Amino acid sequence: MAEQTEPDFEREKWDAEKALRERELAIRERELALKERGSTRTRWSSPLTISILAAAVAVAGNAFVARYNSRAQLGLEERKVEAARILEIVKVGDPDKAATNLQFLIDTRLIADPKDLDAVKTFLANRKPGQGPVVGPARLAP
Repeated sequence: MAEQTEPDFEREKWDAEKALRERELAIRERELALKERGSTRTRWSSPLTISILAAAVAVAGNAFVARYNSRAQLGLEERKVEAARILEIVKVGDPDKAATNLQFLIDTRLIADPKDLDAVKTFLANRKPGQGPVVGPARLAP
């Protein structure tokens, strides 16, 4: 077998080194491509992004619940005031005067709830003179 000369040996060494570097470069390019594809996916699936989205949903849900509760509370308070107003109107001791007072509430639109309004109108339409619910005026104990 013939002995290799120094330039041939250097040439083979250089070719082997070049091939190794090209393989390393190809591997790094594939890794970079995989990281780029994975980075778009991980942006939306990162714990920080998910927690921010969850917090935004929670804030929106809390705002909805607070608004709903405030409307329900307001409606309840309005019904309480209307019921107290009707009760005060019938505290006259006379059924005919109570009926006149109820008619006054209807005429002045102080009964806002349609169900209550219909019920009072029906009651007044079917009421016989001298009959009806009456609450006597409150008396203080001696």
